[in-house]
Amino acid sequence: MKVEDVMTREVAECRPDDTCNLAAKIMWERDCGCVPVVDGSGFVCGVITDRDICMAAYTKGRPLHEIVVSSAMSKDPQSVRPEDSIEHAQDLMRRSRVRRIPVIDEGHLAGMLSIGDLLRRTSAPNSHKHHGLRPDQVVETLAAISSRS
Repeated sequence: MKVEDVMTREVAECRPDDTCNLAAKIMWERDCGCVPVVDGSGFVCGVITDRDICMAAYTKGRPLHEIVVSSAMSKDPQSVRPEDSIEHAQDLMRRSRVRRIPVIDEGHLAGMLSIGDLLRRTSAPNSHKHHGLRPDQVVETLAAISSRS
């Protein structure tokens, strides 16, 4: 199974000079916890999470409409390509300890892959429907992401 078989394709994005207020608005309206950040040429240059926004507000002591995304985002995020295997993507998520990862095609955003996307594609152990991912594989990925060491 490939990343393109599982990823979310319709993804909202923001720019480095947007405010954290806009990024939070996108997260609220799209019910997501991470927004990819693209530069003026459309290349992915970072990601911003709900946690990044909270920590920026706390550490800067300013309202979200005064904080730019570039000051809170993670720069140069790990990414996968649509044609990469799910096993590769899960390994990268485990090693990087991230729940969401941008899917990039020739530098441009093609979608996002999240632990939720993986969970929705799992099959019960004795199910007649086989979606390609075993629950224990995804649980192992989530456990690795969530570990404190």
